[in-house]
Amino acid sequence: MKRSLHGILLWVAVPVSMSCSLIGGTPASISEPAPLSEPAPLSKPTALSPDSQPYDEAVAARDDISVIKFIANELRLAGLETPHSPLEICFEEMTQTVKAGVDEKFASLWMDECGASTDGDYAVSSTVILNASAEMAACGYVFRSGQIGSGYALRLEQEEDTSRWSLVRMEDGVIAEVLREPSGDDELDLSDNAQTRVLLYVRGATMKVFFNGSYAGTVEDTDLSAGRLSLFAEAQSGAAICRYDSFWINFYH
Repeated sequence: MKRSLHGILLWVAVPVSMSCSLIGGTPASISEPAPLSEPAPLSKPTALSPDSQPYDEAVAARDDISVIKFIANELRLAGLETPHSPLEICFEEMTQTVKAGVDEKFASLWMDECGASTDGDYAVSSTVILNASAEMAACGYVFRSGQIGSGYALRLEQEEDTSRWSLVRMEDGVIAEVLREPSGDDELDLSDNAQTRVLLYVRGATMKVFFNGSYAGTVEDTDLSAGRLSLFAEAQSGAAICRYDSFWINFYH
């Protein structure tokens, strides 16, 4: 592997090669919210199998085989299809941070190189951490999206001391349709600096959600079949910082 000056990460796998990166871009312009401390450094996601190297260590060491092994383990333990080729995998070693504030309640960040408008079947995983001064704040993925802030969304919501998740349709950063009502899960913790490993699987009409390797729920919907992926932050008042660490995506072609 080699890395460009911008931190773009190139895979070289024999006998094939793949270039994968997340060139984040800048979320929509927002007024600077009241100061929030940046999320505390995340502990490295531990390997999901005793025979695989921790993900961050494998990425930092440019160890393709260990990265593929980690991703395959995470999918296998969730009962999902594992990669058939390194060409199906895109990953990012840099942390992605999205901020929302009082004047811009919803902010979103395209994952430019990991997902195109023609992609529709994929599994995506990252460690999610939220810091917020808002009474209600949310993080999550917008997927099968044709424009920023629109598409399906896995919405992870924190209100006071309660963490909930839902699957919705969004239009311009606003919930247009609820596909699954918000519900709690023992594995989901969005309190300040808490970490949750969030895995979303999308294949055909099926959308499955996993937290820390544990199955949370399934939704079936046929309206959207393809589209890009973005990360978002939402704050109804005050401010919210959503941090996404150790991100990867596996495409099913």
